[in-house]
Amino acid sequence: MAEPRAPARGAIITYLDTGTRNTPISCGVSCGVAIMDPMTDEPWISVLRPNGGSTIVDAALIIEVERTSRADDG
Repeated sequence: MAEPRAPARGAIITYLDTGTRNTPISCGVSCGVAIMDPMTDEPWISVLRPNGGSTIVDAALIIEVERTSRADDG
């Protein structure tokens, strides 16, 4: 089953983290609307990490999306 291209705000996502060698798979909470890359038209997702930091993740690197009762539909 294909995952949504831009998960709802508040959804828990698991993604490939290309910025680290130690933990190639990370998780976090989607915390904003998708940001479209003007060169590729691919969405990037704002993610709040468990340590309180934030990052943006290419939607193509998302492995799993877990919808929560607090996830927004738009």
